Amino acid sequence: REEKNGTVLENATAEEYAAMLAGSNGLNPFRVDRYGNLATTYTAEGYEEAKEDFFYYVTVKESADCFWLIQIVCPVSISDESVENMAMWSATFRETE
Repeated sequence: REEKNGTVLENATAEEYAAMLAGSNGLNPFRVDRYGNLATTYTAEGYEEAKEDFFYYVTVKESADCFWLIQIVCPVSISDESVENMAMWSATFRETE
């Protein structure tokens, strides 16, 4: 959760926020997926004991007063069969009171 009010993000769009995240973290650009999510993906090396890399599906969501960065993670070995569900789940995320 990243506050917009009183910060440099106050007048930023979700696309601008996503571009900032991608640029400052070396991520691929965020794109709108088939479910309307502003999303990108990346892989990261697993810990020494894990012996497997991890696949991340990352989305940016916007509410009235903040941005949300949501990451869903799975082992790379099941990412091909999981990426569709990750995108679908991401479309269901909503801020609650």
